[in-house]
Amino acid sequence: MEEFSLNQLIHLLPEYFQPERAAGLDVTVQVNLTGEKGGEWIVTIQNQTCTVVDGKIETPTLTVEAPAEDILDII
Repeated sequence: MEEFSLNQLIHLLPEYFQPERAAGLDVTVQVNLTGEKGGEWIVTIQNQTCTVVDGKIETPTLTVEAPAEDILDII
């Protein structure tokens, strides 16, 4: 089985996004994962599309914070 980095997995979100389930949503999610394999990403869901960019936004709709290792264990 191929092993993916957390960054690769986060950037796969738009590929698995289900636009029909996001009708009417307009949200920006700040994802902050701590630790050696962590990082910061901005996930935007708007107009039934999903985009992911590296970085940080000052006023997200929602912030998700967790240790990167915990997220990798869940995945």
